[in-house]
Amino acid sequence: MIFSGLVLLAVCVVVGLIDRSFMHYWWALVLLGVARNFLFIAGTSLLPSTYNHDEKHKAQGLNDVMIFSTQATSALLSGLVLHWLGWRDPIYPKDLNV
Repeated sequence: MIFSGLVLLAVCVVVGLIDRSFMHYWWALVLLGVARNFLFIAGTSLLPSTYNHDEKHKAQGLNDVMIFSTQATSALLSGLVLHWLGWRDPIYPKDLNV
């Protein structure tokens, strides 16, 4: 499942870089969502197997807090990045001459 998620993530990047049309953007987001779910489920199922029985629930709870805090922070900061840099610069830096 991890390999499938990584392949979908790579395809997402390729689709996103091919063109900036609406359909490429839409498909890249769909692939990103599916890849993220595959990687998240695989990672959270592997995590408890690395801890003792007494530590499993604490480790899972700490992992969930760290993941969801990072997601919330990233979601809030992405709006600021787009506001400061605009739509084109984060996706296609000026050095690439796209």
